[in-house]
Amino acid sequence: MHSIRGLLRLVLLGVVLVALAVTTTSARAAGAAQAAPNDATQARLRVSQCVYGEPEMDIYLNGQIPVDADIPLAVRQGDVTRYEYLAPGTHSLVVVPNGQDLSKAFLGPLDVTLAAGHRYTVVALGQKDEPSHQALVIDETAAAAAIGAGPLDFVHFMVNNIRGLAGLDFYQGGIVRDANVPYGGFKAARWPVGWWKGLKVTVAGAPDQPLDPGFDGDGYNPPALSTLDCFGGTYPGTIGQDFDTHTSANTSPLNAVDLLQAFNAEAGKSGKGSPSNNTFLAAVQAAGLTDLLAHGGPYIIFAPTDEAFAALPKGTLDALMADKQALGAFLRRHIVAGYYPPLTLVKVKYVGRFDRTVTNLLGEPVVLATASDDGLLINGENAGSSDSVMVAGGTRLFPWIGKVLLPTTAAPGMPVTGAGTAAGPFPAGLPVVILATLALLLAGSLLRRRVAQR
Repeated sequence: MHSIRGLLRLVLLGVVLVALAVTTTSARAAGAAQAAPNDATQARLRVSQCVYGEPEMDIYLNGQIPVDADIPLAVRQGDVTRYEYLAPGTHSLVVVPNGQDLSKAFLGPLDVTLAAGHRYTVVALGQKDEPSHQALVIDETAAAAAIGAGPLDFVHFMVNNIRGLAGLDFYQGGIVRDANVPYGGFKAARWPVGWWKGLKVTVAGAPDQPLDPGFDGDGYNPPALSTLDCFGGTYPGTIGQDFDTHTSANTSPLNAVDLLQAFNAEAGKSGKGSPSNNTFLAAVQAAGLTDLLAHGGPYIIFAPTDEAFAALPKGTLDALMADKQALGAFLRRHIVAGYYPPLTLVKVKYVGRFDRTVTNLLGEPVVLATASDDGLLINGENAGSSDSVMVAGGTRLFPWIGKVLLPTTAAPGMPVTGAGTAAGPFPAGLPVVILATLALLLAGSLLRRRVAQR
């Protein structure tokens, strides 16, 4: 009897260890076991592929292609990769044509030294017909500080990789914001927050020679954001044939809560330019989740606007605000755990459309797609603007969500992919392990009784 009990204990221990190993492996595969991004102790690095006409490139960091949310790090001509969070120090970077080995390097090996708390962009420069290419390393944090930019400023970085143009001017609101950006170099500029008219890029010192004669844009600069434009190709020529430009995703040095507060303050001044999320922040505070959203994560946060809350049935919001537990569950429906930077909420790279199912903090599926008007579909319903911002801590904030997310159920067979499958403080597979352990303990108890009865 003692030998049977001992064997049962060994079997039970083995099953538990295997189950824990499987759970841990699954969590690592989903990104849950990775250290959370930290803007104070880590650096951020991304790559801009500005050599016009080249194919897709794989990005190697320290001999490996990083994978976030199941998506390997790669870039095509005219794109900027997501940021990778890295330890301070020197890192090896190699850019290689897709599917080829390191001996076929397009750029590098390049040693890039990173400082904690700084953001960097490595820009691939040169032309397709040139035998080698150069790297422009931009310390965005240092460049912004050098022009006196504060955390609430809109900061623009402009790179000139157009052979034949010794300099470029970038106009906004009829004023040159980035003046005489040199070929092979960059400039950082503070752009005014608010509405503007008259956006164009011209030959330096020649406002009557725009690169795109048919374009004269207008728009709005939200506060506390930064973005990067790189112009690559050859001139003279035609935009889209001989040269072109690309723009990075919006980034903010602020955390999600602070950025929403900045947006709310600006919305009071400029109307519909910045989103207004006062109700969402009030609900976050009432539920005791402010610190979670400001310093936790990384997350995807779908933040409904004040208009979205106003569209709820009468009395719904008051009832939620009066019930802290229900309010917390309601807010967690709008939060997904995991690092999901640009180009990871897709199944097919570069298609420019959302196509992925993730899991919110309640364990519910969140099906993302792109609406016919280029808005964001969430669980089949148009949720408004798909614009997002990468904020501190690796969180991706969608602050223009025009619809409150209500309970839903998964369709039969619906796939749930990516990081962020944990609905609480435990790994996603841990409840299974606990149940399996309890079942084995019960089986062992029954077997002991049978042995005793014999």
